[in-house]
Amino acid sequence: MRPLIEQVPKSALAVTVVTTTPAAGALKVNGWARNASGVPHVTDAGGAVPATREMYQGIAFTPAGAMYMTDSAPEASATYKDGFHIRLDGALHVNSGAVPATNTIVAGAAVASGRMHETGL
Repeated sequence: MRPLIEQVPKSALAVTVVTTTPAAGALKVNGWARNASGVPHVTDAGGAVPATREMYQGIAFTPAGAMYMTDSAPEASATYKDGFHIRLDGALHVNSGAVPATNTIVAGAAVASGRMHETGL
């Protein structure tokens, strides 16, 4: 997971993301599409990630390169990889709320209870 979030913009320890659809030919780093400013694209996974997903390091992406994220609490069936909770269908569990005072810093981003903090989803 660390390589995925290492070179992305952060604001107050939260990974900065955009929910727009990646442009055709968008730069992808480790499968994750970025906009012209280097901000990564994400999409809300909702109830289930579609079968058309592409997988990288156990994380699901749209074919265009947007990462599937969910801000729901991890369920008992979620996998735990490198300090992050990942839903069985590949959606990364994140926290869209304020970064708590107690957290772990991974590649410059706050992670609390296995959920990376993000802003923009």
